[in-house]
Amino acid sequence: MNSFIQYCSKKSCNPWKANLPVILDYLTHLFKNNLSYNSINLARSALSLFLPKVDQFSVGCHPLVVKLMKAIFRANPPSAKYSNTWSVDKVLNMLECWPDNEHLSIEQLSMKLVGLLALTTAQRVQTLAAICVNEINLGDVTTIDVHSMLKTTRPNALNNRIALRSFKEKPKLCVVSCLKTYLFRTLACRKGYSLLIANKAPYENVTTQTISRWLRKLLDLAGVDSCFGSHSFRHASVSKAFKKDVPIDTIFKAAGWSSSSKMFARHYNRIILEPDCTYSNSILMK
Repeated sequence: MNSFIQYCSKKSCNPWKANLPVILDYLTHLFKNNLSYNSINLARSALSLFLPKVDQFSVGCHPLVVKLMKAIFRANPPSAKYSNTWSVDKVLNMLECWPDNEHLSIEQLSMKLVGLLALTTAQRVQTLAAICVNEINLGDVTTIDVHSMLKTTRPNALNNRIALRSFKEKPKLCVVSCLKTYLFRTLACRKGYSLLIANKAPYENVTTQTISRWLRKLLDLAGVDSCFGSHSFRHASVSKAFKKDVPIDTIFKAAGWSSSSKMFARHYNRIILEPDCTYSNSILMK
């Protein structure tokens, strides 16, 4: 609404009593400024929520607004950010060449842990940042119960549980082993319950931006194209799981999706640029 208020201020009109031509001009203004269809549609929803009805229609359902939105959709249809994804094996091959966990720098160990967690769980950066040490139950099958409010948190839904299995076939790629080493080496400087902390004093809890930076740096070191951001770990993970014939219900459960396959097919199942049971180990197998 702030954008709409600023727009109305330039037009010298009351944003709370804006007429239909002003609303249509505003949506057209957003389109001309190269906003995506989804962003413009979100603005339409906000206007419907805050503005009074026009001609007995809510703003978003007015026939002229609907017609304009259809035209915007045809001119600039929404599309997924990535049409393909990078090969998980690129990152795994690099991590196998690194020294043992005990001999890595704290920065390397932090990057390795978030990278393996992102790949073997298909979780968002927000979820990784929310993990607390008192929610981790270590074992051959390690479980992590995330109690924080997340994007996927719904009323009457169970807490998000992450399951990780030890990967004894290749110890350097074992996320459980990496997690144990990280917990041990950061114990002395840990101030609270957050799992992921800064690499330098005063060792504060890291933000999602820091975790994203670690993931992006890991991709740089592995030689992955710079067009891929931290969220592409999720695309790469589920795409490889699907290629490895992991049951689709298992993929949905791991990624925190509902039973609908539309989200997976439209946004996440991507062609892997380079060719190469639990969800986590299927990602680590080549």
